[in-house]
Amino acid sequence: MFSGIKKCVICLMAFVSAWPFAVEAQNEESFLKPTLDKLAVEVRTDFEYQNDNEVRTAFSGKYINVILKGDLGKDLHYFYRQRVNNTGSNIADYYSFWSGTDMLFLTYDINSSFSLTAGKLCVAVGGWEYDVPPIEIYYASNWWNRCNCYELGAELSFLSKNKNHKLTAQFTNSPFTVQDQSGCIFSYNLIWHGTMDWFKTSYSTNFMEYEQGRFISYIYLGNAFSFGKLNFYIDMQNRGRFDQSKYFLSDASILGEVKYDVCNKLALFVKGGYDRNECDYDDDDVMYYNHSVVPGTSLGFYGGGFEWYPWKGDRNIRIHAFVAAESGTTAYGQEDKTSLRADVGLTWRLNFINK
Repeated sequence: MFSGIKKCVICLMAFVSAWPFAVEAQNEESFLKPTLDKLAVEVRTDFEYQNDNEVRTAFSGKYINVILKGDLGKDLHYFYRQRVNNTGSNIADYYSFWSGTDMLFLTYDINSSFSLTAGKLCVAVGGWEYDVPPIEIYYASNWWNRCNCYELGAELSFLSKNKNHKLTAQFTNSPFTVQDQSGCIFSYNLIWHGTMDWFKTSYSTNFMEYEQGRFISYIYLGNAFSFGKLNFYIDMQNRGRFDQSKYFLSDASILGEVKYDVCNKLALFVKGGYDRNECDYDDDDVMYYNHSVVPGTSLGFYGGGFEWYPWKGDRNIRIHAFVAAESGTTAYGQEDKTSLRADVGLTWRLNFINK
């Protein structure tokens, strides 16, 4: 069944991808007016203390991002974010510049409601921790630390008339391609981003191949709330295969963050969560968990800190500090893990062009 669906999706995406370019080819002038609306560089460096059976203290260069954004014509837009210091998720990618390309895509606005996007995309998984750019993450869930979230693919989006709701159907390479190495496994994703005054959603359902014809599915419910200076989110995720003895809550995560803007210069935050996987496994299936939460995991994390913006009204320079702890069991239930982290860091942005 899934092989038939895969062929249909591939054919449909190929047709839809080619169609707008064939139409626009009749009027080449629309492609000859590129604009650069945003050109920015982002940098984050931290001073870290970490104690997990051994103590490590060092300065650490976290991120160097280059961002470009603009138009190629009236209805054709591009976005590019390069993580200059990222070298990939395994040794084979170490020298690959492409592995550090978070996103590089073109979007064609079919009309006011529908758009088509193709290129390297963020895999459409729900949740607000997942949606936050990595440079904004100080410490994270076990699942976030293991997920591979940028893949080549295409997506079709529908935007409501009031622009408060966006529904996206996405087809990409599977995030488990690094493990499988066959290059023939895919991910099928459906996500809804909704805005309802003080409440926002980031809900998704995902079917990801970890081997050809074998899938792991996600149900991710991301809920964000905003009340003036107080903002918080609660993310809930269920992961599983359909051959598990218990599909719901055997492999799951829950986490949340609360942030309070004390003033224009200072924000306080606390964040915590819990990841677990109680599923049975055999030796043939161990590898596919490498991008997820491994069986035997029961791991909690929690912490808090602050963000300080030295110049009033300008958030391009930020100093942060936090303390976070993690405790529980991982490595197939055979390793107890306890760690303590403390961190002070500086983030700065250069907006050369920002229209």
